[in-house]
Amino acid sequence: MNKEINIGNSVWFLIAESSEPRHIFDLIYAYKILYQIGIDKKKIYLFSDTFFDSNESFSNIFDHTISNIKDLENICNKLKLNFQENLFVAVSGHGNEQGFSSFKSLSFINILKQSEAKYCCCIFTQCYAGIFHYIDTQKNKEEINCTKFVVLGSTNLNMSISVLSDNLDLFTPINSDPWSANIFFINIFNWLSLTKSNFSHADIDGDNFASLLDCYRYAGVLSNKKFEEYKSKNILDLLSLYNQIPASINNILSSSLTLQEKNFHINILYYNLNSLTNFISLHQEPWILNANLARDLHLNF
Repeated sequence: MNKEINIGNSVWFLIAESSEPRHIFDLIYAYKILYQIGIDKKKIYLFSDTFFDSNESFSNIFDHTISNIKDLENICNKLKLNFQENLFVAVSGHGNEQGFSSFKSLSFINILKQSEAKYCCCIFTQCYAGIFHYIDTQKNKEEINCTKFVVLGSTNLNMSISVLSDNLDLFTPINSDPWSANIFFINIFNWLSLTKSNFSHADIDGDNFASLLDCYRYAGVLSNKKFEEYKSKNILDLLSLYNQIPASINNILSSSLTLQEKNFHINILYYNLNSLTNFISLHQEPWILNANLARDLHLNF
């Protein structure tokens, strides 16, 4: 069974599960990629609880800006009136042990089912995205035409990695200073761009199709390569900073700064040391749920 996903039969939900500007910038990047490959703006929905009041320009970018993530259920119900076969959901933000702050994992999936889409691809890039790894996406006995899910996660029960955007390969510019961009999120949408601009690079396994499984492979490998690159750099930075700390502390203590100022600067040294140590200790392993279905879902833009 092969199923083609194209411009005319898909709707896209971009969800910022956080008030931080960096997560909104992730969504703006995604929007620009979708627009470039020909997705109608009316089929792209942005969900965010905050940030638009003080940044009206963001609202102007999208046709559909939903200021309350809790409205997700209402939108899914409305989509029944304008039925689309395929629903894509990309989440950026902070995760927790329940999924994220607005929804627990199973309730989120059950809400998406209300759209009555035939297929739904969820892309979770928040920390602890593996909370969604083992959810039951199968239909119940009473559900005759239940949505079939493919779920991609940036990481399992670990932190999700972000780096400054000017250190990533951005396939389209956005009107922003560099922001802390989620590596996996950016690579998901870079792959979508390749399906139209450089198909041979999007067809990872060489079967002449651009499948969701190809998308997972591309985003996972490219994200881990960038993570390894950053890890190596941070190890060198950590060693350099560690060796400098005794002399730096002596310079601070012998300076004319007040005691409060000295403590402040010493704390900054140890904060930087801890930040580098924490990054080096992180582990990120992308995952996919329902890989066989992902292999059969082909994107053609």
